[in-house]
Amino acid sequence: MKGFPLNRIILLIALALVVRAVLNYTPPVQSLVVGDPPPAFSVSVDNKPVDIETFKGAPLVIFFFANWCPCSHDSAPFVIQAAKEFEKNGLKVVAVGIMDSEEELRKFTAKHALPFPVVYDSKGEVAGKYGVVTTPSSIFIGRDWKVASILVGKIKTYGSLLERVKPLL
Repeated sequence: MKGFPLNRIILLIALALVVRAVLNYTPPVQSLVVGDPPPAFSVSVDNKPVDIETFKGAPLVIFFFANWCPCSHDSAPFVIQAAKEFEKNGLKVVAVGIMDSEEELRKFTAKHALPFPVVYDSKGEVAGKYGVVTTPSSIFIGRDWKVASILVGKIKTYGSLLERVKPLL
């Protein structure tokens, strides 16, 4: 093999192995399915604890978002509207900021004036428990404390959100 030194062959093999490993990597997430109870989490936000168990028995929407994600920005007004409209029916909402710095997530929270608790999941622990790998993602939990539905992606219309929220009430 004149002209193609052994060290280049070794380098190409090593590069191929790295590429293969990257392409086969899956983040450590659990699968969440309809009918499952929501995984427990407790985090501190501005020195105030947010424990998912405090919402037990109430219909709950968990909205995963990121500031860099245009679909999160497009979806937020619908989630806010539902939270305000159905608060009298006991609906609770928790927003979970992921895949962003805390500063960027605070910008999102301020821009949209989120009227519900916001959790900054900097290490992806909450997202991992819920199987969330993209934003926005919304988890809908019924009064029976079971996952009623999961929406991955942009909430396109308020009506499409209501189709998931109203059965929870």
